[in-house]
Amino acid sequence: MLSFLENEVEPVAARVETINRNVVWLEMSTPVQSRSLVKIELSHYLLLGEVLSCRKYTGPYCVAVQLRHSVNTGEAAKADGLRSGLGLSRAAGACSTGYATA
Repeated sequence: MLSFLENEVEPVAARVETINRNVVWLEMSTPVQSRSLVKIELSHYLLLGEVLSCRKYTGPYCVAVQLRHSVNTGEAAKADGLRSGLGLSRAAGACSTGYATA
């Protein structure tokens, strides 16, 4: 789920396509504005970031989000206290072909 931090727009469904270093690529059915500050809620992580770009190819919108902060909210993290960091890695998907990371 993707939520906007700057306004009270309803949360939007999003699917994580790829996480690579500090950029998350999402697939969404609706566009989002670049530079929007967003919160992404995953099963064991809470991610905060800024939208870098939003493009539509042949299917859904591909949204690149620059990560600013992440918190592990999983059971292991709760037992040890909340820890910061993002130890996620996934194979590149359809959305990542149009983007490059610096």
